[in-house]
Amino acid sequence: MEKTRIESRRMTLRIFNMENPFNVKEVLELEMNNFVIKVPNIVSLSSLTVLELSRINLTSVSSTDSHDLTLNFPVLREYSTKNYTWFNTKEVTFEVPLLEVLLIKHSHIPDTILFNLDLSTTHIASTTIDPHKFEKEDTPFLSCELRKQFNNNVGCLKFEQLEALAFPQDDIPAFGMLSCLELGKVTSEFLLNLLLKTPSLNTLIIKELLEFDEELSNLDKVPSCFISNLIMVNFGRLNGDQYELSFAKFAMQNAQVLERGCL
Repeated sequence: MEKTRIESRRMTLRIFNMENPFNVKEVLELEMNNFVIKVPNIVSLSSLTVLELSRINLTSVSSTDSHDLTLNFPVLREYSTKNYTWFNTKEVTFEVPLLEVLLIKHSHIPDTILFNLDLSTTHIASTTIDPHKFEKEDTPFLSCELRKQFNNNVGCLKFEQLEALAFPQDDIPAFGMLSCLELGKVTSEFLLNLLLKTPSLNTLIIKELLEFDEELSNLDKVPSCFISNLIMVNFGRLNGDQYELSFAKFAMQNAQVLERGCL
């Protein structure tokens, strides 16, 4: 079986259980929509390459008190979640050594859950993080993933609502392979600190710049991507504020190989 799509108005599915006549162990692509899914401590799908989950509530049916969950997908290439919520789980570990595309959108992961997503051996082509809204309990997970996981293994990063995350400059990792960066709402200080860590960046897309401190335009050290790689800057939403024009001017003056600027 190569591809399976399961959709329900709302039902509870006890999946990955040998007593269940539905056996998905040999499925290559699995798409599930509108389910409450109950899973045991360890879930392993050796052939799965694409997993798309939408409007899913996942709960552990652990026989112990630990409520630890391990999801082992050794050949998974694409993992996508939308409107996804975890229940009755203390620690979730993803084993996805070949992951290439990661999308987490409108999903809720409380800070009571330890979320382990080891991407140290992967080469992520595209990562999209777009929470429905920044709630206090979501922020630790998102900041942890951005700082500790996506670093040098990411080629393209899309992240929304960065204004809710206050990263000290020293805590931003080097994104050595990042070539495309798309940001939602972002402050100029965070943006410039991030650009200092993206030497290979060639495409920058900003949906909304929240402010721009004129003092930042006199940086002693211009991001290296401005000098050698950045060829396109795209400004999405403009409100006509002076600070937007100031940043655009800063980019145009310092991006030495810029080929295209879109306002």
